[in-house]
Parts: sequence; C-alpha cells; structure tokens
Amino acid sequence: MVTLVAFGNPILDMSIAVDDESIRMKYNLKANDQLEIPIETLMAVKKDAEERYQKTVQFNPGGSSLNTCRILRALGEENVLFCGSVGKDVNGEKLLKLIQESAVKNCIQRLEGCSTAVCLCLIEGSNRCLIANIGAAFRIELSWLSSEAFDEVCLARIFYIEGYFVPERFHICQWLVEKIGKTGKLAINLNAKYIVESLKEEFKFLLKACDLIFGNTSEFSTLIKVSGYTSLTSCVDLIAKDTDKDKILVITDGEHPVKLIEIKNKVVKLQEIQVEKVDNVQDTTGAGDAFVAGFFFAYIRDRSPWECVQEGISVARRTITQIGCYLPEMRK
Repeated sequence: MVTLVAFGNPILDMSIAVDDESIRMKYNLKANDQLEIPIETLMAVKKDAEERYQKTVQFNPGGSSLNTCRILRALGEENVLFCGSVGKDVNGEKLLKLIQESAVKNCIQRLEGCSTAVCLCLIEGSNRCLIANIGAAFRIELSWLSSEAFDEVCLARIFYIEGYFVPERFHICQWLVEKIGKTGKLAINLNAKYIVESLKEEFKFLLKACDLIFGNTSEFSTLIKVSGYTSLTSCVDLIAKDTDKDKILVITDGEHPVKLIEIKNKVVKLQEIQVEKVDNVQDTTGAGDAFVAGFFFAYIRDRSPWECVQEGISVARRTITQIGCYLPEMRK
C-alpha cells in the first residue's frame, strides 16, 4: 500500500555555469531574476548558452514535492507516489527517465499539445538567474486522477500538496479533502509568499482542512495576515478553538530555531528546536523540501513531532552541502 502520495509540479531543471553576463544582457535578464517566460524563449537561451560557453546543460528532476519524494525515497521509504503532469515532448521524456532513475513511483499524466515544465538556471558566480515555463504542470486533469485506478491510492496515510500546486488546481485540492478517509492525513507546504497572497480564500480553506502545515517564517506571516489574524499566537488559538482536528504546524527560519506547534484536543503546545550551523554550505535550494522529507520519514515511523523535526533538520543539513536537492549518497 502507498504510504504517501504527493501532488506537485514536475519540472525538468536545467543548469549551466556561465562565464560572464553577456547571455543575460542579450535576453534582458538580471543576475538573480526569477521569471516565467515563453518556452520558445527559454529554449533559445539554453541553446545560446551552450554554444556561447561551449558547455553542456546539466539536467535534474525538480519541483518542490518531487524533491521531497526523491529525498524520502533515498532515505529508504519505498511506498511513495508522486502525481503530476508533463507534456508529450522531448523534455517530458527526459524528466520521466530521471524520475524513474530516482526510483520514485509516479502517477504522471502525459498531455498532448503542452510543453513539459522546465526551469533553466544560469549560474554566474554566486548569482543564480532562474527562468521557467510551467506549461503542462498546470494542466493535470481531475477526471484522470479520479479514475478507478486511483481509488487504492486514496487509502494512503499521507496526502501532500505543494503550495505551487494550488494555483489553477484548487478544485483538485477540494476533491482530495472530500476523498481522504478518516485515517488519511492532509499536508501542505506553503512554498511561496506570492501564492499565499494571491489565493487568500484557498489557503484559509486549506489551513482549516490540513493536518500538517509546513512553511518558513515569511510564508507563515503572510498566511496569518491574509487570514485576518493579528499574530501567530492569535492564529493558533483560534484554529484550536474552531477545529476538532489535531494539527501540527512547522515553521522554519534558516539557521534560526524551528517552531513546532502542536494542537491536540484543542490544547496548543509550542516548542522551539535549535538548528546547528553548517559550515560547508554549497546550495540551500530545496532545503525546505529536504526538511519535509526528513519529517515525513520519521512521521511514517510514528516518531514524536519533536523527533520528526529533528530528522527534518538533519536531512536538510546534509542536502545543503551538495549542489542541488540531493543527499551526499545520491551523488555517488
């Protein structure tokens, strides 16, 4: 039986080290831009960069919840299933091959006439210019997910939604809330301030519906604001008062302590868990995704919430010593 089902945007990550700013200047890009652009323009930048610098682009599977699934699988959890959509194109074939190589089980819809989501990272010293096109990732169909073949999946223990999945697919989130049985737990990662700000009502609904909620300090501050609360304390107290659900909220803050908030039988318990500094940091990209993977690995094994956070911290510390969202042993 599947233990965890994750829903998200499967992305083909492409990265190339550039020697100067010339390629950026040609396409009017800034050193640390994060932009969504047309797929034709993105692929032109890729081709130009390879030819200009005589280097080959490196390909990796990406996307928040897919990263979590990959790390969770590398930790030894076999019963993980990732759900998403890609286009029937060359990039889709590459991404599916990379997912298969990571040994993550997948339930991926392949769509005609859509481009697979891609993200190109131009690495210029300490700068990272990210240009992306989400394409087919937005177009997963509820009719496909709700087919009879998916019924067994709905018996999973945990259903995990990345925040990036909520735009344009909130109806799928609502369907999941209705579909999950009494034993299933619904988890969400807030992922980004701008998504929470633009989808206020959707995240207010998910805040009430979810059993586990992950995010960083900035994302939670935005959630509290758009939900109409004045502080984290007032938010948690009112949630505890208005729900019969037990909940776990986990708030990360880089090197600062992780806030673990447990709501059980309407009683609120808050703990702060220290984070040791890592000296040889290489790349913090995906650190939050890795943290969630470590948390789930312990949670599935019925560890206490405090132990789950500790495992999350440990796994995140290991990934940030690597380039990309990988454990050291995944690079061997």
